[in-house]
Amino acid sequence: MPNLLTRRAMMTQIAATVLIAGCTPPVLTELSEDAVSAKSLGYKTDAKRVDTREFPSYRDGQICRTCRLALRTDGALLPCNAYPGHSVAALGWCASFEAR
Repeated sequence: MPNLLTRRAMMTQIAATVLIAGCTPPVLTELSEDAVSAKSLGYKTDAKRVDTREFPSYRDGQICRTCRLALRTDGALLPCNAYPGHSVAALGWCASFEAR
C-alpha cells in the first residue's frame, strides 16, 4: 500500500502543477513607442503628446484606460488587445482607440 499512496500523492502533485501552470497569467512587456506596431498606430505613452495633425481622430480625454481594447482599467500599465503580449500606459493613446 505505501507505493499506492506515494503514486497517488505524486499524481496529485503533477495535476496541481499542471493546473497552476495553466492559470498563470502571461508576462507582459511594456510597449515602447519605438516598436513597429506602436508607430503604425501612433501609440503615445501620454495622450497629451498625440500629433492631432497626423491623427485627427484623437479627441481630448481619450486614454487607454477608457478604451474597450484595454483588458483592465486599474493600474499604470494595462494589457491591451491591440498589442498582444504587451502592456500600455493607462494614460496613453493609439489610433485603435474605441470608447467603452
